[in-house]
Amino acid sequence: MVNIEIQEEVWKMVNEQGMTVEEVAIIRGNKRETILDYLSRRVKRLGLNIESTSNYSQQKLTDSSEVDGDYKIEFGNTMETIVEDVILSSPEKVSEGKVVPTSLSDEIKELEDENVRLTKALTKSGKSLQLQMDNNRNLRKEKREGFRADAKADEFLAELVEANKIKGKELSKIEFPDVSKVDGDNVGVVQLSDLHLNEIINLPQNQYDLRVAAQRLHKHVSNCIQLFDAKGVKTVLLALTGDLLNSDRRIDEITNQGINRAKASVIAQTLILQVVMHLRLSYKVQIVSIMGNESRLDLEWASADNVNSNSFDYLIAANIKQVVEFSGIQGISFGDIDKQEMIIDINGQKWMLSHDCSRFTSSQPKTQSKMGAAHLNGQPFTYAISGHIHSTMLGDLSSRSASLAGTNEFAEIKLNLSGKASQNGYIVGKDYIIPFATDVQNVDGYVGYDIKDELAKHDIKFHVDFSDKKEIYKVR
Repeated sequence: MVNIEIQEEVWKMVNEQGMTVEEVAIIRGNKRETILDYLSRRVKRLGLNIESTSNYSQQKLTDSSEVDGDYKIEFGNTMETIVEDVILSSPEKVSEGKVVPTSLSDEIKELEDENVRLTKALTKSGKSLQLQMDNNRNLRKEKREGFRADAKADEFLAELVEANKIKGKELSKIEFPDVSKVDGDNVGVVQLSDLHLNEIINLPQNQYDLRVAAQRLHKHVSNCIQLFDAKGVKTVLLALTGDLLNSDRRIDEITNQGINRAKASVIAQTLILQVVMHLRLSYKVQIVSIMGNESRLDLEWASADNVNSNSFDYLIAANIKQVVEFSGIQGISFGDIDKQEMIIDINGQKWMLSHDCSRFTSSQPKTQSKMGAAHLNGQPFTYAISGHIHSTMLGDLSSRSASLAGTNEFAEIKLNLSGKASQNGYIVGKDYIIPFATDVQNVDGYVGYDIKDELAKHDIKFHVDFSDKKEIYKVR
């Protein structure tokens, strides 16, 4: 191997300082043939051309031969002519006017091999470096996007908490009666299930949007209060059994979405808070909530509670709870709001609350099977309520609520199921249960809960004219 520093030094002396080979040899005390070898290797390494300007014929020379000639060294636009008497210590090959001393072949081969090795090493190193740079860039991008998302989430949550404080302060101004001395031993249950508050439906037999939802909720709660008062109800359980909002996964769900789910969740909070205050005017109120499948934020429908609670059903209930806590209103309390199923004690009776995607409330054998499994697990229950299937069912062992939204195109065409908008309620005594359903399909004459300010605040406009009825096409 040739010392690189020596090579660089000699090259500068010859090419940059204009010194002759003889002068370099004298200064360095080297033989002229060593300098020539170096220049040849250097020229070969840099891809230069050595061309002889002498008119030599092709011949084979001996080791003691001398060759005189003009040699041109070309490098880009640089040309230097070295006129020297070259004394060779080994034979040389002369081919087509180009002189390549055979003594240089080993050095040239060595440099070529070294060049290949270095090129491969540099290529591999360059690829590795580029890969590392790409990985670092992607990692920085992910972290940067994560930081931005966290910052936006923190900002959103801070604004949400502040809005809940303001709402709580407004509610604290309302004077609620003391219901601790109300006579009665019964408990009333108001079930709100499958509200699908962001959906718009415009069928000849059913029209639905947020305005209609406000009317239907008011009708249901008003009917419950009348029945509760007649049966001496002292405490009311508000049971939210899932699907407060509609999904946005299928194309028909997206096209029939009145507003996005984030805005709809805010309106849902306002509507259900009015339900809570409406009930609180007459009763002590307790609230529980379970998760449905449509309101989930994830694509997958999870089984674990800690995953399944990533849902608008939980967010809506959590915000309602926070507003109530900020208001300081007495007589309103909360149970679990983040479960898929739960067993609770209602007036001494064990009830299971479920959205019921497995449809165990659809038939008595399935209900009894669920009861048996729960008993084996040490959590027996004697009654179950659910939603999910938009069709009312009232039974001795279980009941299922229909949807506040009523029938839609998916149910009518894809499932071949029709139905009416309805919600369930229950009167629970010490040893009996009275299930009932409120038909809320027709809400003529009901003003409904007030959401005008919320609709205006979030710039929510409706472009569906429910008065424009579709006529049957006639052929005569």
